Amino acid sequence: MTAAEWIALTAVIISGVAGYYAYRAPIRAAEIAETLRQGTLQRERQEAVFNILMAERGNWGSGPMISALNSIKIIFRDNRPILEKWYALNSKAGTDGSPSQYFDLLAEIGNALGHAYLRREDPEMFFTNPTFQKETAVRQHHIDIAFNQLTANTAGSQS
Repeated sequence: MTAAEWIALTAVIISGVAGYYAYRAPIRAAEIAETLRQGTLQRERQEAVFNILMAERGNWGSGPMISALNSIKIIFRDNRPILEKWYALNSKAGTDGSPSQYFDLLAEIGNALGHAYLRREDPEMFFTNPTFQKETAVRQHHIDIAFNQLTANTAGSQS
C-alpha cells in the first residue's frame, strides 16, 4: 500500500468517526440538557418543601406543613440522613417529642440544601400571631368541652 493510499484510508476513517460524532453531538447535548433540567427541577422541589416547612413551623399541623411532610419521602428519597430524621419525627408524631424532631428535620434539610447560615437552633425561632393563638386555644377549649359532653351523653345513654 502506498503512502497516498494510507492517507486516503486514514481520511475515510477520520471522516466516518467525525460523521458519527457530528450525528451524536446533538443527541448527547439534549441528554445532558435533560439531566440538568431534571436536577434543577428536583432542587426546586426540595427548596419548595423546605420553604413551606420553615414558613409553617409556627403553625404546627397546618395543611401545607402536613402536605410538605408527606412529600419528603419522595422528594428526598436519595438522602438517608433526611429520611432518618423524617422517620424519627413520624415515630414521635402526636407526642411531646414532635417539635424537637421537627426542628432536627428542618436543620438536616437546610444543611443538605447548602444553607450554611442555618444553625440547629434557628428553626426554633419564629414569629407567631398571639391573637390567632388565643383564638385557637379558645376554639380548642370549646371543642374539648363539646367532646366531653358528647362522650358523657353517649356513656350515660348506654347505661
